[in-house]
Amino acid sequence: MRNIFLSLLFIFTLFSCTNNQNEEIVAVDYGIIPQPKSIVSHGSNFTLSEKVVIVVKESGKEMLFTAKYLKKRINSITGIELTISDKEDSTGKNIVLVNSSYNNSSSAYQLDITKNNILISGENAGVFYGVQSLLQIINKNKNNLPTCTIDDSSRFEWRGMHLDESRHFFGVGEVKKYIDLIAMYKLNVFHWHLTDDQGWRIEIKSHPKLTEVGAWREGTGKEIWSYDIKPATEGKPKYGGFYTQEQIKEVIEYASERFVTIIPEIELPGHSWSALSAYPELSCSGKLYEKPKDIYFQFTDPYCAGNEQTFDLLEDVLTEVFDLFPSEYVHIGGDEAKKTPWEECTKCQNRMHEESIKNVEELQSYFIKRIERFASSKGKKIIGWDEIMEGGLPKEAVVMSWTGTENGIKAATLGYNTIMIPQQFTYFDPNQDISIPSPGNVLVLKDVYDYNPAPDTLSENILKNIIGVQAAIWTETVYSNAILETVLLPRLTAISEVAWSENENKNWDNYLSRLENQLSFFDLLGVNYFIQSPYGLQDNIFTGDKVDVNLTSPYKSATIRYTINGDTPTIDSKIFAESFTVVDGDTVKAVTFLPNGKSSNASEGIFKKTLLLKSQNIEGLKSGLNLKISFGNISTLDDFSTLTPNKELVADKIVVPNDSKLVDDYGLEFNGYINIEEDGIFTFYTASDDGSRLYIDGNLIVDNDGIHGLVNKTGIVALEKGTHYIKLLYFQGNYGAELEVGIKNEQGKQIQLSDFFIK
Repeated sequence: MRNIFLSLLFIFTLFSCTNNQNEEIVAVDYGIIPQPKSIVSHGSNFTLSEKVVIVVKESGKEMLFTAKYLKKRINSITGIELTISDKEDSTGKNIVLVNSSYNNSSSAYQLDITKNNILISGENAGVFYGVQSLLQIINKNKNNLPTCTIDDSSRFEWRGMHLDESRHFFGVGEVKKYIDLIAMYKLNVFHWHLTDDQGWRIEIKSHPKLTEVGAWREGTGKEIWSYDIKPATEGKPKYGGFYTQEQIKEVIEYASERFVTIIPEIELPGHSWSALSAYPELSCSGKLYEKPKDIYFQFTDPYCAGNEQTFDLLEDVLTEVFDLFPSEYVHIGGDEAKKTPWEECTKCQNRMHEESIKNVEELQSYFIKRIERFASSKGKKIIGWDEIMEGGLPKEAVVMSWTGTENGIKAATLGYNTIMIPQQFTYFDPNQDISIPSPGNVLVLKDVYDYNPAPDTLSENILKNIIGVQAAIWTETVYSNAILETVLLPRLTAISEVAWSENENKNWDNYLSRLENQLSFFDLLGVNYFIQSPYGLQDNIFTGDKVDVNLTSPYKSATIRYTINGDTPTIDSKIFAESFTVVDGDTVKAVTFLPNGKSSNASEGIFKKTLLLKSQNIEGLKSGLNLKISFGNISTLDDFSTLTPNKELVADKIVVPNDSKLVDDYGLEFNGYINIEEDGIFTFYTASDDGSRLYIDGNLIVDNDGIHGLVNKTGIVALEKGTHYIKLLYFQGNYGAELEVGIKNEQGKQIQLSDFFIK
């Protein structure tokens, strides 16, 4: 019943409002992201002028900062310079900030705009969030603000954004800008990834070599984030840098003023090559590592778990981190730890014998639990990626689930406080559409927006343990401030609505209309952002003599210009107004042009006439798929035939089998038949970590090969109604084994791909 009520309230307040004088329904668009719980209009206007006074009756520094922040932002939007006072102007108009408990939530606020006054009430953070909503209304309406009452609070307690500074170092100025953007959209956690294989970014005074060596590298490999770490004292050109403890204190204070808590991450036991390059005696070999191969996701050896000096260094490091950061939590990583060295290390084997540890998974658990006990002794709690559950985990730990929603639900079911950050919905470093040629993944804005971290199909006992959601930017390919901002925006606005607004209050079309208000905000702030290229060119095969093309843009105010001769559209190219016809061989390119003069990349479709792949008439089929499992180490499916066959079985779906022997270095081959219910053009996809290839009737449809994290690739094929042969090759190198296969029809509807057949 509650859901029905909230849905009706949302529809009423989102698209219309009531004029109290004559009950006339008037359309009002406030342009606020994230969508507030409730907006009720009063049908009049508040005029913003220099006579308006910002009133702060409390003397606390938080409220005073918020008042100064509001004054500065109003000036940047409108050019109006307001004054701040501790008393209301009884003869004029006021914006009054009131610190008061509201709605039993620290994030809650009420924003009341009347003809003569604006009142924002809530606890300190709540008032700051109310100010963000007011600023967005001002940005859209300038001096003439529609009167209304907004009652609002957040869905999740934890609303986070992550930044990896190990692969690339950005500096204090850009990090402050990043925090400003987080705060604008009511996120309250900055997860600062300060150490990893490629760089150590935090000054540790007790162990200076961590930054003298680990903070610098030479970019001499194929990737600009090459591992080639060298000491800073050699005098050669270096890439990198680190934050002094004074700089970190400065950033912490900056974030605190904006009600953003910084959670530092110190990676362990894996992803620690930068530290082990400085202190090689803490590796299992005790020697200086050679540079890893210059390929993505080539993981390095961990700290030696049997060496007591390892824990001495980590406790020294964490003590300084705890003293610097006032946050309750510290993130200790725990992901993708390469355990092979532990199996071969005498010290680690002795540790396992002394502690009655059965396997290296339990040794990782020992490592994590020991760090957790130390953190607890200092009054801190640990957060780790979901691999920290391997071998057991203290109940006080918080699990951050990146490998998928399933592991997050598992953690919540086991009673752990859980933060959802599944890479397929929340990793922002992939491209935002297919207009940018890239071997990697694509994460479109709508997929971010549609994500629901806590579906209501879960029980209340599980839901209460899902404390929040977060997005991440990993910087293997994000090597400049401009690229950082472009991959962040506008996806930041989508994840903010996922984190803040109730799922039943979300509406994609309405979000897009509010997004246009944010683009002018970005222009005002001078930040870069991605402009979505036109939709409609992805499905570019057809079976007749011609096909109609329809282009769409997520921005209502945008103009789409296109060509059909392969040239990149310019401001003088033809404007798309209605669908047009193309024939075999036509190359259509289309560009989105915004009113501010900015434009998108060109989306492209090379249209090809194709024949339906004929179905096969095969009798005596039974349910299932043939599955061959092979073992061996490869880095491409081109070498699949070199794997050693192990066993064959019948599977009922295309997934990685639940088999304890399937850890690393293996391949899977699925083959069988599927039934297509009608003639048509179909889009198949594979989402895999590592490589996969999908064949239909012997034709390669999706090529998702290579060593990589979870990547989603698609392919299009025209199929005749009936039975078709399907084959899927997959291999797993190290870490993060995932595999999913799906199919959509011409209308974009997901088709259930669960009924398979074999002879």
